[in-house]
Amino acid sequence: MKQASWSALWFIPLFIWSNLTVAQQSAPSAPPKEEAPKAAEEPKPKKTARPSVARNQGLKIVYASSPWNLKSTEADSAFLFFRDKNTGKVAKILLEETEPDSSTFQGSFSIGWADIDKIEPEIYIPPQEMRSDRADALAKFYQMLKDNKVTRKPVVFRKTPEGQQIVDVYDTSEQALRAHEAFKKELELARQAEEAKKALANKKVADEAAVAAAQLAERKAMMDALAQEAAKREADRVRLEQIEKQRAEERRRQQEELSAKEQQKRKDEAKAFAEAGLDFYRMGKFPEAEEKFRKAMELDPANTSYYYKYGITLYRNDKFNEALVTLKISETAEDVRLEKEYYMGLIHFRLKELEPALEKFTLVQNAKVPVLSPSAAFYRGVILYNSEKFEEAKQPFEWVLDNSNDPKLDQRAEEYIEKIMRMMAFQANKAKKFLLTVTTGAMYDSNVLLAPDNVTSQGSATDEGDVRGLVSGTAEYRFKYEQNHEFSGKIDSMYLHSANSDLSSADPFLTTLTLPYIYKGTLGAKGFRLAVEPGYELLLMEADTAGKKENILNSIILNLDNTIIMHERWYASYIFNVRQDDSLLADSIGDADADALKYSLSTKQTFFRDKSMRRAVIANFGLVLNAANGDDKKYQRLEGGVTYMTPARKDDNWSLGLSYYTLNYPDSSDSRKDTNVALNVGYTHPFADWILGGLTANYTNNQSNVSTSQYSKYSLLATATFNWGW
Repeated sequence: MKQASWSALWFIPLFIWSNLTVAQQSAPSAPPKEEAPKAAEEPKPKKTARPSVARNQGLKIVYASSPWNLKSTEADSAFLFFRDKNTGKVAKILLEETEPDSSTFQGSFSIGWADIDKIEPEIYIPPQEMRSDRADALAKFYQMLKDNKVTRKPVVFRKTPEGQQIVDVYDTSEQALRAHEAFKKELELARQAEEAKKALANKKVADEAAVAAAQLAERKAMMDALAQEAAKREADRVRLEQIEKQRAEERRRQQEELSAKEQQKRKDEAKAFAEAGLDFYRMGKFPEAEEKFRKAMELDPANTSYYYKYGITLYRNDKFNEALVTLKISETAEDVRLEKEYYMGLIHFRLKELEPALEKFTLVQNAKVPVLSPSAAFYRGVILYNSEKFEEAKQPFEWVLDNSNDPKLDQRAEEYIEKIMRMMAFQANKAKKFLLTVTTGAMYDSNVLLAPDNVTSQGSATDEGDVRGLVSGTAEYRFKYEQNHEFSGKIDSMYLHSANSDLSSADPFLTTLTLPYIYKGTLGAKGFRLAVEPGYELLLMEADTAGKKENILNSIILNLDNTIIMHERWYASYIFNVRQDDSLLADSIGDADADALKYSLSTKQTFFRDKSMRRAVIANFGLVLNAANGDDKKYQRLEGGVTYMTPARKDDNWSLGLSYYTLNYPDSSDSRKDTNVALNVGYTHPFADWILGGLTANYTNNQSNVSTSQYSKYSLLATATFNWGW
């Protein structure tokens, strides 16, 4: 950069980085026509203490000027003047364009003089006709300064994080105020981000509460970073607006100098370009439409409706900052005012500038006009949802359902409401570290089976019926419960008790300890849920009918369950189970040795029939291989089934299921082969949020070539399930 040649070694005072101000403007007496609007016609910034400046420190002044941009292929040069209000000393400062055709000019300088604290800076830009270096032009301008006939420019003082002091010069107080607010917001967000970073670096994560706090801080830091970027863009847009207004003013000035005939000719050409642009827009050819509207705007700058159409095509071509500036300065009729606000909201939304987007969409929704208001309400809901303000987000989506005539928009709103309900449920569950579920029930079993290998449907029939009581419970402690990760410790117990003591040997007491881990993510474009569940299982039964239960089977187990969302109404689960069984029965020797490594591979396909996710068809298929040590205990089982479930009343559900399996003991002495068919009907009713009642009816028919394994039976079961969490 060129260094300034000073007639007096002084410079304007600036605020330090943590304190910004806008220099107070006042209107001079008898201003020339080319001056900026009087300060009285603009928002007046609040007066602040005069900033100080460090000695011998680098300074940079920045000003945007379209008229100074003379060549699009080269970086132009320009100048402006500083004056000290107290001494009247004036300095001419040289500026250079930041890059060819940018219209933004800046210059860097150094300071070194006495009595710096007494300086009161004023910044002036000569009228266009006095911008030459001729002595008479400069003398005339100095005289205008002396007579107070030139308006000083509004300025913003700031300091970069690297310590560079900057003076930003604007045309109007409104521009300076907006830039000041943007810089101030950027500063505050940067300070908060730095504090949050230091706090995270110094904090030792001691427990899950601290982890949650750290994650919340990280999310806030991310949102603050977005807000920082938005503040920077707003400052850039102030510059763009400054340049565009200058260009528009210059085009209007040039138009006024033309003859009436030439003006009309250009207006006709502009109209033709605008009509061609509209045709291209309708065809979806947005780059071509942008070019046509730009030419219309340049030919007839007084017609501000072209600005609006040009701004819309800029938005369509993803030129968001330029589009916002163009739309802001456009003047529109009342019938398209809301449409303009809507598009500005969309642009802020695309730029992830959530606060201004929310403001625009709220304004359009409150107008309650067809099409635009429901769409604006939808975007309001999306912003609130993405900000995790789920309770607030419900209202705009519900408003869409009540006011929209667009089925597709209604469908999307319904989907978001469902997501909100799930997220609210997730957050409610996340607060619960301990979960306890208890089920009690009573049943009548027409043919009690003796099943010491924990697969109840494969047991030996007693040909006796009985009333039986059921008690089961699950206690779980959550070590981690997040959107993508879950990890907990669980203990499950189940006990069946027969009223007839002669059948007590058929009553199992089963306890399982597991450590389930769940990961939720995506595979390509599909979501999935992977559950890995290692565990240990104990089975207690009466081995010798002496009335005392003994541990007869211990098992180490591993369950893997991967559920993939193939479609919003199709969930596919693929399950692999492996277990090592250790039989403790005295007769578990030789061909009857039940020690085994057991594998099962199965799939479950769930097809939901409506959006409520309560009406579904569930199909399952699986293969089980029990590689027991004893030949009489080795088997292969092929199984399948289908279940239909649907709502019965508001919160009630019923289901109907048919299952089937074939069982083959290929190496057993009796070559046992079974074919089993079972029919199940179930009904559930929630008595409260934490109490679920259930009725189940079952009929099973098992055909076998071994008489003791051939049976038929039915059962009726009534249950009450209680859920607690804290």
